[in-house]
Amino acid sequence: MRKSFRLIFTIVFICLIPALSFAQKSISELNSKDLRASLKLLGVEVFKYDFSDAEPNCGLTIYIEEYNKDSLLSSHPFNFGLWDKDLGEKEFELIAKVSSDTTQTYWLNLIHPKMQVKDRINVAPEFRNAHYWMEIEEGELEYDKKIPLLFYGQAWEDEIQGMKIRRFCWGQAIGRDMKNENLEKIEHMVLISYELKR
Repeated sequence: MRKSFRLIFTIVFICLIPALSFAQKSISELNSKDLRASLKLLGVEVFKYDFSDAEPNCGLTIYIEEYNKDSLLSSHPFNFGLWDKDLGEKEFELIAKVSSDTTQTYWLNLIHPKMQVKDRINVAPEFRNAHYWMEIEEGELEYDKKIPLLFYGQAWEDEIQGMKIRRFCWGQAIGRDMKNENLEKIEHMVLISYELKR
């Protein structure tokens, strides 16, 4: 009886060895989350916005504005013309690339179904600290006024347990009114906004 029990146990154990040995497997398929993380590691970020509910024949202007605190350093408006009713896809895409941490030139590729525009922002040396993208809370489409979509903001200095650190955390979403106590801590920002013109 004991011999047969040992024999059965040995056979079961031998059969389980491959399962125990190869419990971890490599996954070769990539999903969109993997690709986005890989691009981010390379300094590339992609943002897409759906404007399919926009009224026909309204114009789209995208604004790229650079701020130091409350002072506007530069403004680049890009007029993409009318989104006519025959246009099948009403999407806007922004692809952003930071050249390097030391030079911090921001390359922005604005993609509209009708055209593509490239823009570049060279950041002054005093603002060349870590920057991060932050999307602004979505809402209903609004017309004939500038609506913020997202921004690229500089991390701020803070102190925790006597150690100096750089932070970029919010606690709550940032609405279109751009009211958040942490926004006041940002010295430098590149703000992307849209305007739908009737």
